[in-house]
Amino acid sequence: MATSRRIGPYTIVTRLDGNTHTPHTHASAQSSAQPPTPERRFIARSPDGDRTVPLSAPLPKADPGRFMAEADTSRYLLGPWVLPAVELAAPGGEAWHARPYVPALPPDRPRGERRSAA
Repeated sequence: MATSRRIGPYTIVTRLDGNTHTPHTHASAQSSAQPPTPERRFIARSPDGDRTVPLSAPLPKADPGRFMAEADTSRYLLGPWVLPAVELAAPGGEAWHARPYVPALPPDRPRGERRSAA
């Protein structure tokens, strides 16, 4: 029987990033569809199954202390385009943070694509 992947108290539902890109990866090696991300991003469920959260964890070679410091600092950012961390890993454990889940519909067309005149 397969066990589900967990980070902190959360069960991973899916990974948002197809493959991990580091900020130092050469541009030609990166997917043109997705910009590089400085973290691994997931959709996860709470242990009771009542909450869905975007969950982030540092890349394998990243400094977990810096990752957690930046996540903690994000709790004090305000603005319409900011989702601050609402839950952080315990000190000394595996580094991760969760943000509030905001359901949204995908755009009806890719960015930059213009609607043709009828």
